[in-house]
Amino acid sequence: MTYISPTSGDRVGLSFIIPRTKEELEARRVMMLNWARTTCGMMGRSPDFMNVTFAAWAGAAEYFAQCRPEFGENLRRYYDYIRENDLTLTHALINLQRSRSISGDFNLEEGSPKVWSGSVTTAACPK
Repeated sequence: MTYISPTSGDRVGLSFIIPRTKEELEARRVMMLNWARTTCGMMGRSPDFMNVTFAAWAGAAEYFAQCRPEFGENLRRYYDYIRENDLTLTHALINLQRSRSISGDFNLEEGSPKVWSGSVTTAACPK
C-alpha cells in the first residue's frame, strides 16, 4: 500500500505514484482493489481517489506549464506536499443552486434559461 518517495526516501501512499512502468501501474491497481475489498465497495470515493488525480496532473506538469511555466512548477510542488504529508483531498461536482424553486440551468439576472449560441475555440498562449 506504500512505495518509497522519490524525494524524501520515506514510505508514502501508493495512490500518489506516477506510474512509469506496467508493474507500477499494476501495483496501484492492486492497492485500489484492496481499498474496494476492505470497504466492500461501500466507499464510492476512497481517500486515494484525488491522490491519483493529482499524480496524473503532476505527471503532465509540462502540459500545464505550456503558457505559464509557474503553473507546472506550482502543480509539482503541491503534489509533492500532499504526497509527503499524506493528505486526503476531496472535491464536489455540483452546480450551486441559488433557489430551490428553480431547477436546471437558469440565468438569475435575466430570468431566463441560458442558451449557448457561440463556438468553442482553444486560445493560444500569450506571447
